[in-house]
Amino acid sequence: MSKTNASQIRMLCPAKLNLFLELCKRRDDGYHDIDTVMVAIDLVDELQIRVRQQPGISLQVDWSPSRRELAKQLGVEPSSKAALGPDAHVDPSLAPESAASLLDIPCDERNLVWRAAEAAVKHFDLDFGFEITLGKRIPAGAGMGGASSNAAMTLLAIATLVGRRGDLDSLHGLAAEIGSDVPFFLRLPPAPDPAGTVPAGTPNVSENSGASISPVAWATGRGEVLQPVPIGGRLNFVIVYPAIALSTARVYQGATVPDSPISSAPLRNSLKTLAISEIGQFMGNRLTDPARKIASRIDEIHESMWQSGLKGVQLTGSGSASFGIADTPKSAGLAAETLRQQLCPGARVMTACSLPPPAKTQT
Repeated sequence: MSKTNASQIRMLCPAKLNLFLELCKRRDDGYHDIDTVMVAIDLVDELQIRVRQQPGISLQVDWSPSRRELAKQLGVEPSSKAALGPDAHVDPSLAPESAASLLDIPCDERNLVWRAAEAAVKHFDLDFGFEITLGKRIPAGAGMGGASSNAAMTLLAIATLVGRRGDLDSLHGLAAEIGSDVPFFLRLPPAPDPAGTVPAGTPNVSENSGASISPVAWATGRGEVLQPVPIGGRLNFVIVYPAIALSTARVYQGATVPDSPISSAPLRNSLKTLAISEIGQFMGNRLTDPARKIASRIDEIHESMWQSGLKGVQLTGSGSASFGIADTPKSAGLAAETLRQQLCPGARVMTACSLPPPAKTQT
């Protein structure tokens, strides 16, 4: 029976963007084999995990900025029970509740943090429990991997607390059982701390793995077979998250597996030299078109993003967030401000950078 080496821990949970996503074939289990390139970015959630003597899990979730401020940006009411009102820019084919509920994060077994904590308790044979506070910055239901990142960091946090952080292989197995994207977040470079400070007495584990590799990974299979991809520096992104709830299953159902799937190899090669024009040219997401058919506002958003000067504009994952690449942090900021004027309220516009690569991969 494992014992703790510390009583609390703080983790940063980075979001991800899919620079490339191709469907290779439909599997017998109903899932798809995919070819995807994911990059971790410096938009992060924050986990605080404290040991408690009694068994069980408690979870509290808060938004940063506040729920009210995010609701204002999205053009929805803070309460999920409220109707949207005439000024909300939400696709008319979607129920009002689906937009307002974008701010609702479950605090029970429906949350992947809870599932990950329970899996870790069972795996490490623990007779005590955990109090977990999750500070959310990553949009929910956006295709940005927030829930998967939260789950991965929960596994890593509990492993650290019980002195088993080096057991990454077994953690990878647990992560894959929780979700296809979860293993990606276990082995990443340090995520910059948005607060810049650590509460006194709290270990800060923003350096999420024993051996930092690359913020970019090539994922195949269901997404759980991972290989690091070298990158020559940091990419600058502008992300637009609209007040639209997209069903992952519905988006995949609307997608067609091509007879000759496109390879991510050209994109992976272009990342080595950080040639922005080439990266934008070789990006792609097979799920963008079916998502646009479900939610017509995605077309409007993409057109505005192209006009702002961004490159490689596309959906991330199955949406509903879209992103594009800017040449510099300054140009990303200017494009984001233009998009806020055009699209808000009704969308949240953010800037982000890819996580810093290990020094040996920089050029």
